[in-house]
Amino acid sequence: MAVALDIVRSRANPVFRRLRALRERGAERGLCLLEGPKLVLEALGAGVEVAEAVASPKAEASPRGRAALEALAAREVPLRRMHHDLVASLSEAETSQGLLAIARRPVFDEERIFRGVPLVLVATGVQNPGNVGALLRTAEAAGATGVYLAEGCADPFSIFAALRSSTAVGGVLSTKVNEPSV
Repeated sequence: MAVALDIVRSRANPVFRRLRALRERGAERGLCLLEGPKLVLEALGAGVEVAEAVASPKAEASPRGRAALEALAAREVPLRRMHHDLVASLSEAETSQGLLAIARRPVFDEERIFRGVPLVLVATGVQNPGNVGALLRTAEAAGATGVYLAEGCADPFSIFAALRSSTAVGGVLSTKVNEPSV
C-alpha cells in the first residue's frame, strides 16, 4: 500500500476537495464515502471495492482503526494521511473516528432478489437515513431477498443508514435507489 508520508493540512488540497465533493454528490458518481473503521472493515469483508482512503492519527491510535488500516494495506488501497480537523470536517458523525474511504457503490443483481421465494421490501419517501438503515436491518432479519428504495428515500450508503444496518455497505440484501414503482 502506498502511504503518503505528508499529512494533508489544507482544504485546498485535491484529496480533501475530492472527498468533500463525494460527500455532497457521491451517488451521482457511483461512489460512496465510508466512514470509520467498522464500516470500512464491513465493506472490505463484503467485497466492496475501496478505491482510496484517508486516515488521521486518531484512526492509527485505536485497535479497530489499526485493523482497518492493515486490511486496507493488505488490499493495496492507496492511503493518505490527513490532519484530524480536516477529516472531522468531512464527517457526518458527531465525533469522527479518523478514517474515510472512497468505495464503489455495489452493483446489485436484480435477478437475485427474485430467486426462490422472494420477499421484497419496497419503501418510498423514507427520508431519515437512520430509518432506512433500520428498515434494511429488519428486512435482513426477516429473510428478505431484496429491498427497493424508491424516490425520496435517504441514501442507504450514508453513514447514518450504514450505522443502523449491517446491509447498507454491501451485505446480504440487494438495494436499488430511486427505482420506479414495482
